[in-house]
Amino acid sequence: MISRREFLRGGAVAGIATTLPAGAVIAASQTRPTVAFDAICDTRYEEGDQFLRAVSSQAYRVHGLDNDPGSVMPAITAAVAEGRAITGLTTDAALLLAEQLAFAEGYALTYKGVHKHLSTDQIEHQLTLGQRWQESIKPALLEADSAWPEVIAKLMITVTPDTEALVEKRLTASASRHPESPGHLVSWILQPI
Repeated sequence: MISRREFLRGGAVAGIATTLPAGAVIAASQTRPTVAFDAICDTRYEEGDQFLRAVSSQAYRVHGLDNDPGSVMPAITAAVAEGRAITGLTTDAALLLAEQLAFAEGYALTYKGVHKHLSTDQIEHQLTLGQRWQESIKPALLEADSAWPEVIAKLMITVTPDTEALVEKRLTASASRHPESPGHLVSWILQPI
């Protein structure tokens, strides 16, 4: 079944296809990620909204969560049934439910980031992912300030499953804490193995 996003995207491409050279339409269609993924974010918080804005153009489907962490379950079930990777910026409770549902279907946690505010102007990022991604994200996170969810989202779009060993690294950066922020969120990727 075609999603609303695909339908609208298809209509937009068809509408501009008549005014653009054929090569431009082909190039635009090739910018999509090679791994289809669903994105889940906690939109109760500004960080979730930032994450949503950064991944919405690349994700196959985007789901916002409400106060109940259990609202992640239908989104995970749908993505797993169709074999898509799942990314998220949520609370620990939502990740725990997502992991339990996905692990039972042969998925593995291939990336995890814990983002914890140490004060009103400082955040610690604890990232567990491949070493090559660690070095590429460090400068961007140090400069991001409160836009760190966008940096994390852009990283997650590029992460693909591989056999590289996962490494944990902690990074403390300046970041203003939003007034409504829970002060602790996790970013993650679940992929079929």
